[in-house]
Amino acid sequence: AQQHLTHTELLQIQNCPPQLFEGAAAPRLISAYSAIGDLLHVKQCLGDIEAMARDCPGLRPIALYGRGTYQALRGDHAQAQAEFEQCLGMTSAGRHTIWPNCAGALIWALIRQQLFENAVSRGRQLLASADALQLQGEAHLILVPLALAESREGHGDDALQHIGRAIDVLSADDASGVMLGQAYEVRAHIALSSGDAAAF
Repeated sequence: AQQHLTHTELLQIQNCPPQLFEGAAAPRLISAYSAIGDLLHVKQCLGDIEAMARDCPGLRPIALYGRGTYQALRGDHAQAQAEFEQCLGMTSAGRHTIWPNCAGALIWALIRQQLFENAVSRGRQLLASADALQLQGEAHLILVPLALAESREGHGDDALQHIGRAIDVLSADDASGVMLGQAYEVRAHIALSSGDAAAF
């Protein structure tokens, strides 16, 4: 991934294209680096996006998401929660590309503070907003942490339904990757909590 990113930057420098879509890749980069726990690269992306957000209001929610992600990787989940809530306050489902990422990240922040009941309640609200607009392709970002929170709160059937749906979305067209691996990890946690050794 780093080799491809370096090559892309080289091509941008060589071709000097108009900067019409500068920052468009930031949400994906921040999410990808977060998924593998790469604090350094999240911090680098955050610096770039914050600089651009000063001149472009549409990038400010992405900067807030980046700050929250950075705080989460540092272990300050309460501060991460505050950043994610602020981001969600500036956006809504279907109106900004960062919304699904931030919605899922908020649920993870609540889980890591062991606020499972709050995570279930908030997660179900966010999922309902996504489903109302048929945001199926990004729903796994909410479904995976919601399923884990539901299993911790004793809602085993709901947890199984939601993690199954997430795995179906993530494994479509024989896809693979860190996100799918994380979904299977949550599925294993659900099986473990219910004593289902075969599923585990």
